[in-house]
Amino acid sequence: MIKENIWYASAFIASVYVSEDNYSGFKYNRKKAIYWHKKVFDNFYVMDIGVNLAPLYMLDKEYKNAYKIYQILSTINDHVALTALGNLYRNGFYVTKDLNKALDYYQKAFKHGNLTAPIRTAGIYRQQGKYLKSLILLIKTIINRYTAVFNENKDADEIFREM
Repeated sequence: MIKENIWYASAFIASVYVSEDNYSGFKYNRKKAIYWHKKVFDNFYVMDIGVNLAPLYMLDKEYKNAYKIYQILSTINDHVALTALGNLYRNGFYVTKDLNKALDYYQKAFKHGNLTAPIRTAGIYRQQGKYLKSLILLIKTIINRYTAVFNENKDADEIFREM
């Protein structure tokens, strides 16, 4: 119980430094937010904290640290982490630029619920000169999203996964 309370308190402290609303009385301070998020993540291995910590590293251009956390989060198929790993490979941040690995991560992200992954995949197809393939994927994505909004028989997630 004490250990759980410690991580809750540490996570709360981390969250007040990220908040820009000033209701907490704390000023936004990314360095302190990273410090407290890292403390909770390293000591208690709370995945939700990792989801918050990795983007903070990305904002500070600490791609190596972000990559490590996204790798850990990808083991539980976190679709945001999978997409972020795709972005790192697509842009060559910390890792060697590799469009095939980026595509693999985007496909895994889509499989696990990320709705932007097909758009990013289409972008890679354009980079590779596969314009028709890119266009077809974009049209299919738009149709499926439109259908999901107006289709009362299926859950939107189910329709997106059928793409």
